[in-house]
Amino acid sequence: MSPLADGRVPACAHWLLASPTCGAIVWDPAGWILAANPAALRLLAIDPAAWIPGHLNVREAIAAPEVRDSIDLSSSMSGTQPLEYLVTQSGGITRRLLVSSWPLPAPEPLWASICADVTPPAGHELDLEVSAARLELLYQRSPLMYFTVAADGRVLSVNRTALDQLGLEADAVVDHSVMDVFHADDRDILATQLARCFREPDRTHTWDLRKLRRNGEIMWVTEWARVVPGLDQQPQLLVVCEDISARKRAEQALRDSEGRLLQAQKQEALGRLAGGIAHDFSNLLTVVLGHCDAARMMLPRDSPALDELQGIREAAQQATNLSRQLLTFSRRQVVQPAPLQLDDVVTRMTPLFRRLLGPTVRLEVAFLPGMPQVFADPGQIEQVLTNLIVNARDAIEQAGTVRITSSLVSADDYAADTGMPPDATRTYICVSIRDDGVGMDEEVQRRAFEPFFTTKADDRGTGLGLPTVQSIVTQAGGGVSLHTAESAGCDVRVYLPTVSSGPAGPVALPEPRPLPGGQETILLVEDREAVRRVAQRFLSRRGYRVIESESAELAMDLAAEHAGEIDLLLSDVVLGHMDGQELATRLVAQYPGLKVVLMSGYPSEMLTRAGQGGPVFPFVSKPIDFPTLAQLLRDLLDARPRR
Repeated sequence: MSPLADGRVPACAHWLLASPTCGAIVWDPAGWILAANPAALRLLAIDPAAWIPGHLNVREAIAAPEVRDSIDLSSSMSGTQPLEYLVTQSGGITRRLLVSSWPLPAPEPLWASICADVTPPAGHELDLEVSAARLELLYQRSPLMYFTVAADGRVLSVNRTALDQLGLEADAVVDHSVMDVFHADDRDILATQLARCFREPDRTHTWDLRKLRRNGEIMWVTEWARVVPGLDQQPQLLVVCEDISARKRAEQALRDSEGRLLQAQKQEALGRLAGGIAHDFSNLLTVVLGHCDAARMMLPRDSPALDELQGIREAAQQATNLSRQLLTFSRRQVVQPAPLQLDDVVTRMTPLFRRLLGPTVRLEVAFLPGMPQVFADPGQIEQVLTNLIVNARDAIEQAGTVRITSSLVSADDYAADTGMPPDATRTYICVSIRDDGVGMDEEVQRRAFEPFFTTKADDRGTGLGLPTVQSIVTQAGGGVSLHTAESAGCDVRVYLPTVSSGPAGPVALPEPRPLPGGQETILLVEDREAVRRVAQRFLSRRGYRVIESESAELAMDLAAEHAGEIDLLLSDVVLGHMDGQELATRLVAQYPGLKVVLMSGYPSEMLTRAGQGGPVFPFVSKPIDFPTLAQLLRDLLDARPRR
């Protein structure tokens, strides 16, 4: 860039100012020269030592004083043909200059001019061909695209740069409609802009639109346009274009990134909300189930109230499933993965699927036998398949078909379908559940995995089906894809990575026995009074001595007060300042041999603590199944005498 250039000069003018032979200047609509290269200063007889950008007007530089005021810059210097001026230099020498001018693409209206000295040597005729060829070269090889357009939309001229960018030859553009090189969706906008240019000829107009290259590729351009007089003095439009495709791609990538970040933040916030709701809900269900079980045990076997209590218990168990769905969505549910044969799961659950679909919907299963195993939680995989079968059923209005198929795909195919990064060392099993129901339009498809979004009636959908499926499958290292269209059915594909073998499955639980009890002392720590009360009553009825505490700090004091008496600590995890895990760790350190069972509506917290190197204690998930709790307490207390 010329050291004499003003800071307002755009970068696209730098190549002009760098010319060692042609004089180049940049000026604003008022005629003030903002930049000039050394060749221009020499041709215009400007003293470089006295030159200050923005303090010399074009009229002063190129015209004699008596004609300066009559020069109309917007018309006489905006044509596509060069104009000739006489400039008087020091010593009274007059030079003949050929000047060509055009608008520059810049945030504010600016113009560039190239000045060539065409003064004939003494005794020689003026050779305009050399100078014209020089100006033509600069015009054709400009980094910008130039078009001149007639009022009827025909292209009158185009430079080589534009033809190269479009991949076209001049005969395919000149004398054709300028609309032909624009994207079909932008042509109406362009027609409006062209009409405005000719209605408002005294200003420079700008817009961003899409052009089409010969190979069909879209090219985004910023265009600056101004009406100028042609050779026949008829108005024509001079259009300067800059390729901004790279900028548009960067802007789109930024928008996509911001959208993904916003969605991740939304998912995180909803996950926290869902986890909190599930935690509180589990505490309430613990109370309901506890009182229900206590009432059932107090009634004689022939009491008619037992059927009513059984209905309450079954409803509470259904609510427990919803709570677990919320925990799965919030990624706080305990996951116990094991090597799993998916065809065994499908075979075992097929009778259930047929009952869910009902008599009017046919189920077809084409599951390949002998497929590799996957490493996943069996209960969660059953939940994934059940959710998808229920969704398929609800999408079929009357009669129809649901088809379950499987295939083994490569990591590349998995990535292409799901957009998820693959494990290149694995293959993936694809389980497809396809229905011929109503399908989804684009808006529903876009929001299908959005938590709590549902198109079902209020009594049929929670909006957690697909989000739960996605959460479970993602935690298992896989991905989900959705293929659907309105009135064309829906195909949900679940991908899980295969394994040759996996770690041993979870240790089998002991066979259930009649509800046991005992005479030991249990320290019960629970900050929710209703939960604490129902747990205390249950344990007391089993014969245990129960010492109650509402906080970890009080529990520490009670443990010291009853030192040597307490056989087992039964504590909630979320207690406030000190949590149940820390309480258990401290008490076990002070009283070796103390047995511990932790309770939580966030059961995965125990796994998190274990991963951090802390002690691992047995735990039960809320809502508490009290018969299971009774058996666990008895097994722990019988495992080894405390004293």
